[in-house]
Amino acid sequence: MPTTLQNKICNFDTEYKGSQTRHDYPLMDGYNDTETVSHKIFSWGFRINKIYYDVDPAHGIEGDNEWVEVYNQTDTALDISGWEICDNNSCDTTGADTPLIPAKGYGVITNANSTWSFWDIPSDVVKIELGEDIGNGLSNSGDELILKRPDGVVMDEMNWQNDISVWNPGSVDVPEGHMLGREPNGYDTNQPSDFIDLAPPTVLLINPNQSGNQTWYWTYIYNILWNATNPNGPDSDIKINLYWIKDIDQSQTITPADETLPIATDLSNSGTYSWTLPGGFLGYIWVKIVAVGPENPMLNAHMISGKVWDPFPTEMWSIDREMVMESIIEMMNPDIAVDEEDTTEENITEDVTANILEDTSSSSSDSTPATTDMETSTDTEILADETVGEIETVEDASPIIVPEVVTEILEVVETLVSTELIEPQQPVVEETAASTEISSEPQPEPDTSSADSAPSVPVEPTAS
Repeated sequence: MPTTLQNKICNFDTEYKGSQTRHDYPLMDGYNDTETVSHKIFSWGFRINKIYYDVDPAHGIEGDNEWVEVYNQTDTALDISGWEICDNNSCDTTGADTPLIPAKGYGVITNANSTWSFWDIPSDVVKIELGEDIGNGLSNSGDELILKRPDGVVMDEMNWQNDISVWNPGSVDVPEGHMLGREPNGYDTNQPSDFIDLAPPTVLLINPNQSGNQTWYWTYIYNILWNATNPNGPDSDIKINLYWIKDIDQSQTITPADETLPIATDLSNSGTYSWTLPGGFLGYIWVKIVAVGPENPMLNAHMISGKVWDPFPTEMWSIDREMVMESIIEMMNPDIAVDEEDTTEENITEDVTANILEDTSSSSSDSTPATTDMETSTDTEILADETVGEIETVEDASPIIVPEVVTEILEVVETLVSTELIEPQQPVVEETAASTEISSEPQPEPDTSSADSAPSVPVEPTAS
């Protein structure tokens, strides 16, 4: 559809004429009548797609955390800045700096930014904050909703329950915590039946649990377990997204300063996922699960585990230092990833690992640790000639440039391996109450992959 025809209205009339005559009358008397019916056709554009008007306690409070989802039916990103969203009492205007809503994409309009913390909002959904209630607040007993262009022309409207402003009767009322939504998205026949009752999924994260006393180790494999149900259809229709959260600020609570990273997304609802815990982070972590319904990305529910202690693997360090160092290097600078054909970077990574291992091994016995020039060096490569069997020496004139971040690794490792590993104390509620940590460590879960696909995992150390 041409851009000039999006979010447009075509008004036209149909005129019906009828007449009847009496043929047995000399004057051919009879009667005639004309009726006119007006029509209005809306082009594709923005449509009111979902209404969350009856807020349950798990998702905030009435007024602040009510929201309306707008859907862009077209194949082009559209501008919604300056549009009005109204109930049957008053209107509110979207800001001039509101981003474009993507093609076939969504915008969510709400009062307060606290709404975003109650839902897992995909990154491509446009968040629109009004700073005040939608209209005078969406009524649970019935209300009207209107979407207007900046010039005041109504592009979409609907009503529910007791309100009869558009349809009589209006769309069905939904229970607390549910939403009215078009199914499929953007489906519009201008009937109250376009909107149906939709409920978000339910999800329970089983492992890791809520206890907050589990310990998981680098490179070990753990089974993330959950149970998710779909109130709108088969449970198999649900998709699962898994994330882990690092306690960057070491507050032992989730804050904006912490880092959230994906584990796996768009998984089937199988109830289990085997995850190899990445190395390189020392502190608490959390696992987050998001269950997403098939109807719409806003039909989602999430749960976060209790905190999990993720310590430096001191026992593993004594068993396989090279593996631990490779994990730390990759964590601190993923750009050092070695390409099979890039022998220069491969030599750099191997040299850095070897140098660090040599230095950390000798630092405990040597009162004056040897310094290593990790910034630049000139290597002599020994190349074996497989065909002739001769060994020739090639002088590499180019210095090996090591990324700055790698120079910090030696100091980090020396600090970790020379410091007794003590798990942080739990917050003390009263001065006389001391927190305690469970010292037992869970056994690593078995690696179900084949021996060819992954190296064997060392036996998990017992607590010392």
